[in-house]
Amino acid sequence: MALKLLLKINEKLSETQGFRERIVSLDRYFLLDTGANRTLFRLSEGVVVEADINSHPPDITITTTEEELSGIMEKRISPMESYSKGRIKIKSSLMDKLLFSELLA
Repeated sequence: MALKLLLKINEKLSETQGFRERIVSLDRYFLLDTGANRTLFRLSEGVVVEADINSHPPDITITTTEEELSGIMEKRISPMESYSKGRIKIKSSLMDKLLFSELLA
């Protein structure tokens, strides 16, 4: 699941030039916790890569199930509905929540 998310985000970044230009200066770490797996990613210079889980504290922590995340990525489930019903939890600043929601859109 983590690899699938990584590929989706990087695809979004490569296809959306204006968006990539807006975030190229950001450096954020985000932790994906699906219960079964915990993966740390780093967004830097407009690209997302997997990072060592102990390398840096996350700026964004996303907690959900693999099934829920898969549904969101496949556009079968609305991210806003998942968030409002508590099936996906995002712990971060408001600006980082908006960033992450745009990466998944």
